[in-house]
Amino acid sequence: MDDGMDDGMDDAMDDGLDDLFGDVPLDDGPAQLPNISIDPKGLQQSIDDLWLSGASQKLAWSSAGFIAYITQDRLRVTFQSLYCDPTDAQWKLTEGHETKLIPTMHNGQSLKDLCWNTAGIELAVSDVCGRINFYSVVNASNRCNVVRLNVPSSEDNLSAIVGRMWLNSDRALPLSRPLVKTPNGQWNFTTIRHKLTGPRNPNLFQDVPGKNKPAFVAVTRTGYIKLIFQGLDGSRWLDFKGELDSVGTSSELLTHAALCDDRDDSMLVATYGTSRQLRLYKVKIAWSKQTFIVDHLKISDDYFPHLQAEDNVAMKQSTHLPFVQLSHLEIISPCPDERSKDVLPALLLLVYTYVPSQLQESHPQGGSSSILLRAELQNAVPALHSSFERLGTRKSHSSLDGGNQVLNIGTVIAFSFCDGTIEFRGRADLEMLPRDETYNQALNLSQIGFEFPFDGPCLHTVLSPNSCAAVSIDEKYELKLRLLQTPLGGAVEQVDEGRCVAAFIELVTETFAFQSALCCQSYANQHDDITAVMRRFSTQHLNEELYGQYVQTFMSELYRFIGFSVDYSAETKPEVYFKSGIHQTTLSLQLSLGFNGNFRHSTLSGKLAYAILQLRWASLTFAMGLKNNSANMTPEEQLSRTARELNTPALSILLVSQSRLLLKYNCRFFRGISPEIINKSQDPTWSELAIMFQSYPVSISQFESILLEVEANMKKVYSSGSVSDSERRDIEKSMLFSGAIPEAIMPVVEALFTTTIKNLKEEVKAAELYFLDISWLGLSDDPGTDQWKKEHQLDVVHKTQIPNGKRVKRCVRCCSVKDDTVQAPKGVANWLTNMWRCCACGDWWMALGEDP
Repeated sequence: MDDGMDDGMDDAMDDGLDDLFGDVPLDDGPAQLPNISIDPKGLQQSIDDLWLSGASQKLAWSSAGFIAYITQDRLRVTFQSLYCDPTDAQWKLTEGHETKLIPTMHNGQSLKDLCWNTAGIELAVSDVCGRINFYSVVNASNRCNVVRLNVPSSEDNLSAIVGRMWLNSDRALPLSRPLVKTPNGQWNFTTIRHKLTGPRNPNLFQDVPGKNKPAFVAVTRTGYIKLIFQGLDGSRWLDFKGELDSVGTSSELLTHAALCDDRDDSMLVATYGTSRQLRLYKVKIAWSKQTFIVDHLKISDDYFPHLQAEDNVAMKQSTHLPFVQLSHLEIISPCPDERSKDVLPALLLLVYTYVPSQLQESHPQGGSSSILLRAELQNAVPALHSSFERLGTRKSHSSLDGGNQVLNIGTVIAFSFCDGTIEFRGRADLEMLPRDETYNQALNLSQIGFEFPFDGPCLHTVLSPNSCAAVSIDEKYELKLRLLQTPLGGAVEQVDEGRCVAAFIELVTETFAFQSALCCQSYANQHDDITAVMRRFSTQHLNEELYGQYVQTFMSELYRFIGFSVDYSAETKPEVYFKSGIHQTTLSLQLSLGFNGNFRHSTLSGKLAYAILQLRWASLTFAMGLKNNSANMTPEEQLSRTARELNTPALSILLVSQSRLLLKYNCRFFRGISPEIINKSQDPTWSELAIMFQSYPVSISQFESILLEVEANMKKVYSSGSVSDSERRDIEKSMLFSGAIPEAIMPVVEALFTTTIKNLKEEVKAAELYFLDISWLGLSDDPGTDQWKKEHQLDVVHKTQIPNGKRVKRCVRCCSVKDDTVQAPKGVANWLTNMWRCCACGDWWMALGEDP
């Protein structure tokens, strides 16, 4: 690769810097470095850290939804995450949880940097002496274990890392083009599956085919590059190192390094040192020989913006020169251009932070600023980019806090400032993403009028996995959550500037579905931040009727965007349902949007989703483990109204094809629980199941006969010719998303209540069935169910009551609980381990109380 950094680079740089720091008007952007902001307390210390060394990230939000930050004393790491508050169903931050083992593992040294891996499960923590330890989130979002402990041969800051990255797995991610409304009124978008480049650990997980084991690369202050990777034996970590360049004196020590993936399984590495040299390398890993192949691309001396007082209007008032120093170095991987089929070259970003001299009496309150230089690293081009272009933003009066993040596979870059501002800019020209005033397209929520609320100055800021939320550490070193919202939290009428409210709600709903669909295709598939913003928007702007339509439209469009059907009426192989986790994700979203708190009634749609998720979990376990004004209403309207008033999904569970498929699947296993088989089995589990089923007033065979008759009647309706394929899919969506009883399937309901149940009436124990206590299922809104929920806790995994006083874990999404004293057996299958780690809805458990 020829990066073009030849002898002509200095001239190009001088021309670019002339453009950047020329005598420009005061309102022309960052070139003037206006000194007008009030810096937050503690900012000078944060800038000192960024000046001293790269790899100084104190706050990180993983793709799996975990937030970690280094405490103010630099000795501990605190973990938090988003969670749904069971009292009001609003999304908030969990209480901070500090892992006691981290200070011990780092021998009391000051912690320097945090870095989550791509999957968002493993966290690399490094200290000022270069010790790098890995921690893994285990069976709760606020618990972690040590997976790799590093004991350095010596403790000195020359071993500190100045740049690092986790290697990718062999996988592809979606690169999306904007969501666009077509002339026929339908919303559509296209995505490109972009396979991630760069080196990867050749060792694979045995239980997950094609998944590479983790590997971590770091560059030290003395110019060494180090690789730490998990070996074929999962309990063993290996490492080796090589030399990028010889560092002869202290004046040549590195302060910053940046790494990114490149094509042909290589890495690009950029370094910057105390001598102000910018160096670029191409590095390959020879895994079999455990060594690096380093190709020196170019060295650029004195790579630094040389400011003079006469070059800047804001500085003309003082005889003192500002102190400008590199605070952030980043190199962004090549990626496809979403506007064409071209590949965008690697992009180099350098942020220089300016802090006014303390001797300047005219600016006693600070007023730091940042200068951003950018260069594209072209292939076979005789010079570097024509010039270093300035960042065209009016937020230059506030310094960048080092929280730059790349989005949509590097085509969008988010910049955060210490005054609390967050901006989304295009990679090609670093211009702000434009807002479409026609309301006919969108790439993210910020383009349709959503903003992060202003919450005061901050020291560190980081975005959530889907960029719908942000957390910031303020002047008091407290973590604050900021969710995207319409400006000032105002009414929709203010947001859409006089346009039709319905059109704006449609745009918002479609954009939520669009972002959720992209999330479904991502690696971690983490929707909590999207759900939190959806809940905030609906609470502020939608009444009950509009909310029901909003949820139904969102779910319907989400299924259409991801290309999945809700219609399983013709499916003959139930195993197909388990081959993808998409259904768990979509049902989890439906459940969350219908959840109103533990002591408030959920919507019918939410209850139905919860019931199907429980059936799915039971099916997976069996499959893997046991190898009033109604005179003018039509009958279907009366039935739908009754179902809504009772708010129970009992009838819908029989009618919806997804839940019916799971019930049929489970009955296959239930049929095998006969006295003959129980007598031959030595497993007490079978005996317990047999006793339980035999005590019920309805036998498995009787229940299955109801199920099969409903199934046969549904097929008769669908195959009669009066219902087309598209109408059948619409019927299934309507029943699943709103609990409606469409007119077309009324014959099925009539047959159920008049024929099927009548024939079984004499066979079942009717009195026992009527008085059977099912309040623990939580499917009804009767006083008995409400009272049971107030007095008891149900272990959602074991379906048993948790005694008072026992330690529990709670799901961060649906607020279900689990007995925390019952641990997963050792050596069990991967699917069972996942059940202990995550709830039935797919989200993580959160431990309540102290660690055991």
